[in-house]
Amino acid sequence: MSNTFLVGSKTILRPVELSDAPTLTRWMNDPVTRLYLTRRLPLTELNEKSFIEKISTLSVAPSSIVLIIEDKECRKPVGVMGLHDIHWINRKAVTGTVIGEESYRGKGYATDAKMILLKYAFEDLGLHKITSHAFAANQKSIDYSKRCGYKVEAILRDEIFHEGTWVDMVSLACFYDDWKEVSRN
Repeated sequence: MSNTFLVGSKTILRPVELSDAPTLTRWMNDPVTRLYLTRRLPLTELNEKSFIEKISTLSVAPSSIVLIIEDKECRKPVGVMGLHDIHWINRKAVTGTVIGEESYRGKGYATDAKMILLKYAFEDLGLHKITSHAFAANQKSIDYSKRCGYKVEAILRDEIFHEGTWVDMVSLACFYDDWKEVSRN
């Protein structure tokens, strides 16, 4: 697709299209992908299309901005990320990222994409604070967030009931100065 929105060194971020529904459905239903997601119910293509239509509705102040992550070199969709629960008055949002294509995990695509999303969030949208949440056991996600300038704010004890047990969540936050510092390196 040629609907480029943001460009990084390894990735391109573009708006989600209805034609992405089969790919997103496959990613979100994959047991490995779902391991550290809070969603537990099966997702249909119809569910995904409805979500895409909802977030694509024109709005001056949307509550979510969701983008497909593409490999810059071959333009293959490899994941999805977004700014969610955008609070325009308090200038904050929550980020979420999924690298759905297993062969692209752990190779810096999420970090590259998150850095350009944060640049957009801070410099274009004027947001002040971006938060993220990760299962305490998901050290890769926590480390990746820290590489992008996030810092741990809290451990939320027994926050999620997951696979028969209560698990802790780590709450992280990034501010412009934190992001700017790591983006220089």
